[in-house]
Amino acid sequence: MKNKKFLFILLLLGSLIIVFAMFYKQSPADSRTSQILINGSSKAFIYDIDRNKISLIPNAQFAYGWSPSGKQLLYKNEEGLWVSRYDGDNPIKILDAVEHPQLNNGFPDAVWLTDRIVLVESRIKYGNSSLYSIDLQSGVVTEISPSGGALLTSPEGSYWLTQNKNVYLVTLDGTQKLIQELSNYSGLPIFLSGSSYRFSPDGTKLTYPVQANYPANAELWIGNISKDGLTNTRLLIDSKDCNTQFGGDVRWSPDGKFIGYYGYREEKSLFCVSNTETGKTDVIWPVQYTSGTFLWSPISNVVAIDNINALGVINLLDLSTGESKILLNNQMLGLPERVTLYMMDWRLISIP
Repeated sequence: MKNKKFLFILLLLGSLIIVFAMFYKQSPADSRTSQILINGSSKAFIYDIDRNKISLIPNAQFAYGWSPSGKQLLYKNEEGLWVSRYDGDNPIKILDAVEHPQLNNGFPDAVWLTDRIVLVESRIKYGNSSLYSIDLQSGVVTEISPSGGALLTSPEGSYWLTQNKNVYLVTLDGTQKLIQELSNYSGLPIFLSGSSYRFSPDGTKLTYPVQANYPANAELWIGNISKDGLTNTRLLIDSKDCNTQFGGDVRWSPDGKFIGYYGYREEKSLFCVSNTETGKTDVIWPVQYTSGTFLWSPISNVVAIDNINALGVINLLDLSTGESKILLNNQMLGLPERVTLYMMDWRLISIP
């Protein structure tokens, strides 16, 4: 009798283990795939690296990126701004170009603040930029600033940067703290998005360029974000090490330990990676130009970079081994050979 009970318990435990294993295998957390969002020739694509699948986002002329949760996608076309599911399905127009002509009078740029709020900047021809917020639940469009724009938000949605003669850090209640005076940069355009202004992954630090005498080389500085604005500001990358470009793209690694950026040395274009604590430059890689786009892998010490070989070619650069290989090119996307590709986002996206 005892043996029968023991066998019954063993069978029951075995069944529970099998059921748990099946559930774990099918769980949403285990179904994430590595995806890159790419723009080129007025088209937008999603490249699923794990499944080696390229998808064209229908009707999208330019995709801005996934929402903080990765569940939604923001893009635009001639009709206005749209939010869809992560893969471009089920699109909903959040801003109509006809109903809001002031946003269509120029090139509108947009960025996620939270999964609910989108910030939109309108660069009106021969005029100042204006900043608007769109509440995706209510559909309300609100003008935040009539004489400034914002193209950079902190990862957790607590802050954004705005430029109105100077650069300010703005909190959710609208409070502005001066970050940088731009009196030394008269006539020099400042673009906060895709630039040396960049929040750390945890939103506690900010990198920014300092360049007193244009067109001299820029220094990259870093500061801590607090309720008082930017504190403990200090030189991070000296231009003598790897000459940075004023307004050139800077991106933090997902763990916040490194930053990548374009620079040059001895008139050679370079991609550089430096330690965010010490400023020590660990990787210097030759590239075609000191401009372009690059993205850090969300899970490994790898960078996707678009100008190692030529225009229209995206390479994977392994920072641990120094090896590179072609990931994607225009031919694979069905685009002309020398069309410039713009990588916008690289995420682990959960597939239902």
